[in-house]
Amino acid sequence: MTSSLASLPAKTSAGLLLRRPPPVVLRTPRHHLRSPSYSTSAAASIPPSSPPACTLSSLDHVVLTVRSIKDSVDFYTKILGMAHQTYPAPSDNTEHHALLFGGSKINLREFKVGQNKANPNSEPKARTVLPGTADLCFMTDQDVTDVVGELQTRGIEVLNVDGHAPGQGLGKKVARRMGARGPLRSVYVRDPDGNLIEISNPTT
Repeated sequence: MTSSLASLPAKTSAGLLLRRPPPVVLRTPRHHLRSPSYSTSAAASIPPSSPPACTLSSLDHVVLTVRSIKDSVDFYTKILGMAHQTYPAPSDNTEHHALLFGGSKINLREFKVGQNKANPNSEPKARTVLPGTADLCFMTDQDVTDVVGELQTRGIEVLNVDGHAPGQGLGKKVARRMGARGPLRSVYVRDPDGNLIEISNPTT
């Protein structure tokens, strides 16, 4: 499997201007403040109408815990056109793996038995790290209707979105969803670990 969706014509997103969202004001409901069962943590003690600790502007990267670095790299590069990057960890100089696309990055962490135990080379990390627990949406400039055919040509099952059982040649493949900036047309596949991967176009 050597061909890639990246071989199809695609527009660059380098020229897109992302508008910074307005500051968000967190408000603590008054009935929560009065409830005896409400948490007494520092977050709960923030008075109403306090400004946030900071206002986030964008997502830089996510970390995927995978069973096999090789299988994941093959899928995301050969099927979804991402670039594979290796780099030394600043803490111990061990080789780390990442996937690059657009202006974002996915760091790959290979799952090992006992990984939830303290490990100075991978701290801090999520409380529970397991392969197959992610649900991610990616944007493409290629029409998702064409993407369905390209995926199937490469032996990738495109999931039905209307309840039909898989493998019967039936079922709707393209769904309407709501994304961060508006409505989407989306198709779904699974990566080698079973993570749900949504591939989308903006629509009206």
